Amino acid sequence: MILAKYIRLIPLLLVPLCLTEAAAAQALTQYDLPPLPAQGYGITIEGGDAALFAAGGMLEPPSTGQSVSGTPIPYLYRLVENAEAWDAYPLEDDRAYAASVLGGNNGLYLIGGLVSGEPSRSAVLYRIDGDEVTSTGLPALPTALAFARAVIFDRKIWVIGGLTSMSPLHMSDSIFTLAIDDPDATWQQTPSPLPARLLPSVSTQLGSIIVTGGWSRDNADKTGWAARNDLWRYRTEGSRSGTGWTELTAAPFPVGDADGACVGQSHLLFTNLPAKGHADGFSKIMDVSRTNLPLVLAYNIITDSWFKLETLPALESRSRMTNWRVTERTGFKAMQKDVPVLFNFSEEGVHVSEIWVTPDSGSLGAYDYTLMGIYILVMVAIGLYYARKEKNSEDFFVGGRKIPWWAAAISAQATGASAITMMAIPALVYKESIVYFGANLFLGIIPVVFSAIFLIPIIRKLNIVSIYEYLEARFGKGIRLLGAGLYVVSQVAGRMGVVVLLPALALSSVSGINVYVCIIVTGMVAMFYTTLGGISSVIWSDVVQFGIMLGGAILCVFLILSRIDGGLSTFLEVSTDYNKWQVFNFSLDFTLPIFWILLLMAPVTAFMSIGDQAFIQRISSVKDVKSAQKATLWNYLWALPLQCSMWLVGIALFVFYKHFPMKLDLTKATDTVFPQFISGQMPAGLSGLVVIGILAAAMSSLDSSMNSVSTVIITDFYRNFKKNPTEGDCLKMARLMTVITGLLGMGAAILIASLNLASAQETFSRLMSLIIGAFPAVFTLALLTRRANSFGAISALIGGFVIVYLVQTYTSVNWMLYPVIAFVFAMFVGYFASLLTGGNRKDLTGLTVWDMPPEVESTSKCF
Repeated sequence: MILAKYIRLIPLLLVPLCLTEAAAAQALTQYDLPPLPAQGYGITIEGGDAALFAAGGMLEPPSTGQSVSGTPIPYLYRLVENAEAWDAYPLEDDRAYAASVLGGNNGLYLIGGLVSGEPSRSAVLYRIDGDEVTSTGLPALPTALAFARAVIFDRKIWVIGGLTSMSPLHMSDSIFTLAIDDPDATWQQTPSPLPARLLPSVSTQLGSIIVTGGWSRDNADKTGWAARNDLWRYRTEGSRSGTGWTELTAAPFPVGDADGACVGQSHLLFTNLPAKGHADGFSKIMDVSRTNLPLVLAYNIITDSWFKLETLPALESRSRMTNWRVTERTGFKAMQKDVPVLFNFSEEGVHVSEIWVTPDSGSLGAYDYTLMGIYILVMVAIGLYYARKEKNSEDFFVGGRKIPWWAAAISAQATGASAITMMAIPALVYKESIVYFGANLFLGIIPVVFSAIFLIPIIRKLNIVSIYEYLEARFGKGIRLLGAGLYVVSQVAGRMGVVVLLPALALSSVSGINVYVCIIVTGMVAMFYTTLGGISSVIWSDVVQFGIMLGGAILCVFLILSRIDGGLSTFLEVSTDYNKWQVFNFSLDFTLPIFWILLLMAPVTAFMSIGDQAFIQRISSVKDVKSAQKATLWNYLWALPLQCSMWLVGIALFVFYKHFPMKLDLTKATDTVFPQFISGQMPAGLSGLVVIGILAAAMSSLDSSMNSVSTVIITDFYRNFKKNPTEGDCLKMARLMTVITGLLGMGAAILIASLNLASAQETFSRLMSLIIGAFPAVFTLALLTRRANSFGAISALIGGFVIVYLVQTYTSVNWMLYPVIAFVFAMFVGYFASLLTGGNRKDLTGLTVWDMPPEVESTSKCF
């Protein structure tokens, strides 16, 4: 009773912590670049790989009713990274206010524009070759055009907005596109769903075209012009906003002829914002004396939110923005990074500067590090405890077959969860909706039923340790070694690298510790207790880690609800408005995560569990078939609260950053949205608890991969090439392989850390589909058919690899369909290849669901 009394007081101790709020600020730092030697109007500004370009323009502002006969600027200027001055190259034509975009190899496209004072239909591609500029003529536009803007998207040039005539003034109501990979392509003209405008801001970010701002005729004053603030998004791939053009939240100020510069993976910055949303005439839009707002406006594409970033007095005069890709060095890592570049036009000249966004990040405190230290000590203690109980390799690989079924169930779920669940799933839900995971979870009962009825009785009766032992019995040693080898490669080069990297990113974000140090610490701790305690330490550490993961996720959701005005009602309203609760998408567009893809994936997922070595070890670690079946069922049931809590975290993060967009670091990858919240917004102490949850998620998968890879190496390779291995030989080599596997996994994580991935979940799935996507088909052929033979199995593997490579390379099919395509194609190829080569002629007793005897003795020499 006394203990219960004090337990009830624990929430009160957390109240002071919950009242603490961390603030996140974004600071802009300018780094001067050499000034642009040209000063004028209508100068094309573009940035590319380590180079900036400025082309054309005129010395006088354009006017209406007559051709502009001012002085042209017939030069192309280039500034390369680390150069001290701009290089100037003469141009053959005079062109101002052209739509421009930079293509491959820094080729500069100029489309339309004012030529000899009138809108032009011509288009040209310029490239700098040594000291000379080469030009290539492009197909002429269907109509003359100037004051338009352009981007490259979906391998096409898109030209939007502009004027088709100067006298009288007439705005374009079309969008023009040109396929850049087709030498015979011509411009395609389609009606624009956007209101007509000139000089709009046109950018590409997060797989979208973003159009905002520009100037249109003022409806209240027919002779005047109004600066627009509406925003439109175009997508060819599915999202919560669908495909095609969608109007989203308008800017809080008139955007006018501002440029949008990309920052990070989901933000745009805007300058050159007009102080007045009205211009008395066309020439006033271009007037050098026009006053602009001295601020930088930011837009988050994911949350559809605008916010003021910082005030820069120099922005009161005309400015342009673009991006260029430069090398950023952090420690021994060099990374290509897109950096905004500001061109500020004034009477003194054109000042050019890089704009770097520096967030004011939160950090962990002493209490947080103490909790993390305690967690690490507990994990080490588990490894030491079970190391004392290990007597042979059976204890190391399957825990002496004495693990309780409920612990095996929790361990299987924790292993499948990983840091991908704790970070990538909330990030993907934050970015899109639960459609990627909701239907798959509800359809997950299919793998449970299949495994309980077919897989578990076969595995337990065969009494095997490695699933690839079964492949040898069914198809021969060659298939066994090939399958085991690909499994090892997929784990070390794919899964382990991702699951180590994600928590390392989280820990680095919240603590400021170098990400490589975080990778090494996470990997070393998991490697230590896994090497010592084998599968027993893995399973029992997974049980502890599962509880931490679930508790940390629930804690975050409640904390976010307490921080949002309106709490639960606001949470539900905003998440519903943005379609975050979409579970099923019944579209027939197979570029989207539609219900039909998930329905097809359900049986494939069931067959994939056949070749999951970590799952096989867990159902082999319990005492009998009935216990293994109970563990399989409860593995699914434990997935419900864990997966749902991750969805809620992702949705809650979306709602939070919808209301507080300025608190999100503009420069960080989308996958770090959860650790950003932990470091910047959670009270001291609670941050450490949630970071432990992410570390637990990583270690629960990392330790399983280490142990499973070690099991496969010893069972499928070592005992095949080592004559008469003893129990001591197997145990020593298993521990050595665990260490080597852990080191390789950490190396893979360090390599992946140098890449700027938008979604680790998608990247991991794509890689796995390519390497081992066809293996579920091979196991299915082995278990459910009598005619499949070794030639058919090899044909299935080759066919699956080829089809996934072709689909990834040449189609836009959603990545969630890759396993289905690999499975169906490999099944077809494998079965008919077997028929063409005479089918199977060996005894299949105990090897298919149709030929199972009561018992089969183990073939493992180590047991």
